[in-house]
Amino acid sequence: MIHSTKTVFQAKMEKSMSLVAAINDKYSISDEDLTTNIKFGDTDNSKAKAYFSQIPESVTLQHYGIDSIGQSEELRKLCQNVRTLDVAGNKFTNWNEVLLIFQCLPRLEFLNISQNLLSGKLPDLGDVIASNLKTLILNNIDATWKDISQLQKCLPLLEELHFSLTDKSNISPGASQWPSLKCLHCSSSGLSTWQDLHALSQMMPNLQSLTIVENPIFSFGDKPEMLLQELKWLNMSKTGLNNWNELEKLRKLPKLCDLRIKGIPLMEGLPESHRRQHTVARLPMIKTLNGSSVSKTEREAAERAFLRFYLPREDKPARFAELHEVHKDIKPLVDVDLSPKNTVTCMITFEGRKEMRKINVKMTVGELKKSLTEFVGLPLNEFRILHNDPVIAHAATPVINPKKFLYSFVHDGDEFICEKSLLKSKQYWREKAKKEKNK
Repeated sequence: MIHSTKTVFQAKMEKSMSLVAAINDKYSISDEDLTTNIKFGDTDNSKAKAYFSQIPESVTLQHYGIDSIGQSEELRKLCQNVRTLDVAGNKFTNWNEVLLIFQCLPRLEFLNISQNLLSGKLPDLGDVIASNLKTLILNNIDATWKDISQLQKCLPLLEELHFSLTDKSNISPGASQWPSLKCLHCSSSGLSTWQDLHALSQMMPNLQSLTIVENPIFSFGDKPEMLLQELKWLNMSKTGLNNWNELEKLRKLPKLCDLRIKGIPLMEGLPESHRRQHTVARLPMIKTLNGSSVSKTEREAAERAFLRFYLPREDKPARFAELHEVHKDIKPLVDVDLSPKNTVTCMITFEGRKEMRKINVKMTVGELKKSLTEFVGLPLNEFRILHNDPVIAHAATPVINPKKFLYSFVHDGDEFICEKSLLKSKQYWREKAKKEKNK
């Protein structure tokens, strides 16, 4: 099924057709008489109205082999209700065809003509006006920023422009101003210097959202306060940004509050928590970072972590002094070893003799008693051990279970008291009986 679908697309791209023909091909109704007998000049014709009603407000004709619009009057009547048109991946080469689309679709609000073969300078726009067009997508076409900026004359209300994958190295300072634009996507478009951003700011002074993913730009220049004064949302992931000082220049953008900066050299080798904490701490105006909201609690924790990180260091950034005024009580974290201890130091006593010993708490009571036979000078069955915990301050208690592990009850500073067993061993009684017999 997938193979047959590809075959259909390939067949359509191998031949060329007009936009009118493509619409008829995709949206024609089944009644042949209805489709063949429509008179396009008579819009009141009931059959014509029935046919026009088959064309939806959103028309998608990607990879259809379209290279022209066809008869403009037919297109005008076919698409009188169309608001969205997607003709990406076709064969348009002439900008005049695009201008005719503007003229013939008066209700058009969204147009995607990406991946077409459009190239060269735009023709004279004349009095062409697409007064309702709000979004224009021009990805992967052969045009310059200056060429595209000329479209402003016929797109006075355009708000969103996509101009990515263009491989153009710079924005011409002579580009026309486009005050209506609020959202720009120009990923992989060759932006490499702060001068490009400055020209962009002049060209689109009211820009609120900017995506510049996969551009080699790494600096905001010496006067970042002159850039993009209305910008609220910025995505500069996979750019060349490699310096914290450059990142902090974003503070000069007075309305910026939402930032995406994944995959930049600055963050390479840093743990994820470190990346986010330091970015939040350095950029106090950011409310959303990489798609996640920055809460008041997170910000305070990030600022404190930032201060602790730089507190013992000589290379403190300027932001450190600002945050230290806010969090004056900050102190370095104490390096606390929370791993369990293997040994404790205890006092061993027997008949007035005392000795401090390091004892492995992984031993059992029986193993401890065996290790004390040399100190006591008695066999295992002739003495017992008692445990004294000075914190609890109770009397010493006999330790009876030989299989009990010491870590379950022994602590540093405890005492083990060794006493002669009150019960004589069988060996003692055998030797005593033998002595009595020999008397």
